Amino acid sequence: MTKYPKIMAACVVLSSLLPIADGVSAGARAADRNPRLLGLATNRWIEIHQGPRDGWRREPHVGMAYDSKRGVLLFFGSGTHGRNWDNAVHAFDPVSERWTRHYRPADPNTYRADPNGRRIAGRGRILPWAMHAYDGIVYDPRRDAMIVAARPAHNPIRKKRPAAIVDPVWIYRLGTRRWRIMDNAGEPAPVVFAGGTAYDSHRDTIVLSRPYRRGGEVWELGPKRRKWVRVWRGRKQHGIHVNMGYDSRNRKIVVFGDYRATETVAVYTPGAKPGAPGSWEKRDPGGDSCPKVTQAPIAYSEKDGVFLVAPLIRETRETVTCVYDVATNRYRRIPDAPVGKRRMNFMMAYDVHHDVFLMVTGDWRAPPIVWAFKLDLDALD
Repeated sequence: MTKYPKIMAACVVLSSLLPIADGVSAGARAADRNPRLLGLATNRWIEIHQGPRDGWRREPHVGMAYDSKRGVLLFFGSGTHGRNWDNAVHAFDPVSERWTRHYRPADPNTYRADPNGRRIAGRGRILPWAMHAYDGIVYDPRRDAMIVAARPAHNPIRKKRPAAIVDPVWIYRLGTRRWRIMDNAGEPAPVVFAGGTAYDSHRDTIVLSRPYRRGGEVWELGPKRRKWVRVWRGRKQHGIHVNMGYDSRNRKIVVFGDYRATETVAVYTPGAKPGAPGSWEKRDPGGDSCPKVTQAPIAYSEKDGVFLVAPLIRETRETVTCVYDVATNRYRRIPDAPVGKRRMNFMMAYDVHHDVFLMVTGDWRAPPIVWAFKLDLDALD
């Protein structure tokens, strides 16, 4: 008999309801476009899709990555607090407006340690443990893969599997839909709990910012993708529950939010070459008043060179929309662009194929809702 009857019951129900999709859907090819997204009204959030009632449910701790090759949103992560034990990869295709699941979640009784003490799960195929992913996942265009550098700190099985003591970095190949553990040249790989990851397109480098109680670290995975290198260590520049993005115009990593809501934006300037030390600065943005940020969805527009940020008004839990410009260190609040009430959320991406921002809301009690936003900076002046 399973040791986790409630969790297994939920997994069985989901497995019976959700179809397994093979291959990439026809609508996911970068050459295809959704006419509705191309003709979207500007400077307002528009609901474009609501998931099926018997489908996947968004959890506050789930992470999202944007597959720029296929133009698809990728989701990985779980609540692991009794409502959900999902370690599958889910996807939303904004062209076909279709949700898919890449494989079935693993039975929690398969959670174990491999011979090297690394946490693994699954039968037949090796999978990561279910975990709070937050912003610990990122798409790697060089490998055409999703990298998960998060760790299952809130996973209750963690305390019941004393032999499983190593949290590896996982690589999920989109072409084969298979996971593998990064060997990291035989050395321990960095993982992050509720920190941030981003892809630096100029240096073809994955950047990871890992806070801890009194300090912080920055790690980089360079173009050869062989080994993580620690490039910075020092006083803590941000806490947990952050969202991190790369500004390709100004070539800076920007971190929004904190465990406690903050007005401060943390900006990291990478070294000139992969593996070279960088530097931090903390900024207090000027411009229009934007709520203090915690757990806010963010994304960067390569076309306009600005970040879109969707923080909460804490008293009402209403979401507002702001534009942040790194070059001027200023916010602009977009009027009449709410998204309604929401909970913790790390799910926004800039869709380069449609020139729109995509955000996913909802929680375990209701199907996910996908929203789209087309930015027109000139109309804000």
